[in-house]
Amino acid sequence: MHQLYDSKTLQNQIVVQVVRLLDDSILLQTAVPSTAKDLSHLELKITYSQVYQEPLLLLRVWRKDQSQEDESDFVSLWFPQDVSALLGIDKSFQLELDAVVSPTSHLQETWYSIHPCDTAEIVGDQAKYADGYLNRWLSVFLFSWLI
Repeated sequence: MHQLYDSKTLQNQIVVQVVRLLDDSILLQTAVPSTAKDLSHLELKITYSQVYQEPLLLLRVWRKDQSQEDESDFVSLWFPQDVSALLGIDKSFQLELDAVVSPTSHLQETWYSIHPCDTAEIVGDQAKYADGYLNRWLSVFLFSWLI
């Protein structure tokens, strides 16, 4: 994760607003795809799946709301039923709602995850592709729908 963070690949994307390096992951805040209305931002976490030995993309959707009492605006975490359609994520990705234990707070957090089971086949795990693996992974699993 440090190598990806240091490469500035994520920081140089126009839709990426915030990038933070955590101990075992990278946390991003991004603008929403143009197809998504009434949303505030997306929160993304790139981490590593020890089980699949692949990068793992987690995401949460934040929407704009308005208080009924004082008409002030605020944002709230939202778990829409068809998040793939809302965000324009290709149906070939297996997107599931998961409970993930936070390494810092040790509490369970709810995230959507793009399941990594077919990652090696999609990205290409041959030795000749090893050097650019993470950049190809980003282009397929993140930038293909976000930009």
